[in-house]
Amino acid sequence: MPVVVGWRIYEITHDTLGLIGLAEVIPNFASALFAGYRNFKHTFG
Repeated sequence: MPVVVGWRIYEITHDTLGLIGLAEVIPNFASALFAGYRNFKHTFG
């Protein structure tokens, strides 16, 4: 799916936007941090 989103943005703007990829990664990274925190709290305390 990220490839499709990136290609669609490229079709519209005709410019490679590196920030689009970053915008797709940030929510995943933030949720991974939260999940790790919750798992640590559940396991140890």
